Amino acid sequence: MGAQQLQVFSDSQLIVSQVTGDYQAKDTIMSLYVTLAQSLRLGFSCFRITKVPRAENQGADALARIASAIDPNPGESPYFVEGWGKRSRT
Repeated sequence: MGAQQLQVFSDSQLIVSQVTGDYQAKDTIMSLYVTLAQSLRLGFSCFRITKVPRAENQGADALARIASAIDPNPGESPYFVEGWGKRSRT
């Protein structure tokens, strides 16, 4: 059991376009993130990523800043990808 559908909202046209495959990621690290996102989306029966205006995304930005300030796993970084779909460990 788990989520079957995922709807993502982003205020970054670049990110949306890279995940959908309309744009190619040129940066090596970003390319790894895009590859990971594209493989993870296959785990959902329905995946949508939608561009929203930055002004409509301020609440999500505030929550993201709060969440990034909390370290749920000290000594482990769940945010940085070093390899294909692998979390980095510090």
